[in-house]
Amino acid sequence: MNEQRPAWDDPDKTIALAAVRELTDQQELARAAKNGGDREVCLLAVGKLIDQRALYDVAKNGGDREACLLAVRKLTAANELSYLAMFDKRDDVCLLAVLRLTDQNWLAFVAQHANDYSIRMKAADKLDDRNLAQKVYADLVRYTDDRNLRMELADRLNYPPFAKCLCVFGEYDEISSFRMRAVKQLTDQSVLADMAENDEDSDIRQAAADRLAELNQILTLNEREERP
Repeated sequence: MNEQRPAWDDPDKTIALAAVRELTDQQELARAAKNGGDREVCLLAVGKLIDQRALYDVAKNGGDREACLLAVRKLTAANELSYLAMFDKRDDVCLLAVLRLTDQNWLAFVAQHANDYSIRMKAADKLDDRNLAQKVYADLVRYTDDRNLRMELADRLNYPPFAKCLCVFGEYDEISSFRMRAVKQLTDQSVLADMAENDEDSDIRQAAADRLAELNQILTLNEREERP
């Protein structure tokens, strides 16, 4: 004998919705959210879920994309959000999960170990430990092949000595605008002096010289302020 079809899966949406409204069991609500034949039914079921494991199950295994995203929005468990951010195959689920994550230990873990470089960057953006964030950015600059991501990272790398890696790496990069951003982040005067004199790109040489002059001016002003 075939298993009786649950009321929440009735072809008549009115009946299915009424069945979900009567449900309180979290596992059965999760089943309806994952397997319901109508989006409205799935969303209603997710809306009644409070159990974190059930929400994670729907976010990971649900058939309706909007219901999955709603489940992620309701998740607060850091370990579950971290797993979705790192391993889910859907870009929008990964991104929403990392944006929902607030636990600093889990953010640090995702920032250092996620396979998707853009997810690692988003996690690093939320770190209170800015020194660790800079290390993550520097690591990503060295290894990513995504030029748009490099541009975003160039805007974020602003702590010495991490900014130095931009110019070292950028030396081999074809995008001059990326290297130009890198020069403007540097504070190492020896590196800037070498680039101002020896770089093959005349625009980079000029930018390095301008940055040197700017740093020297700041140093002079600071010395004046320190005089009695």
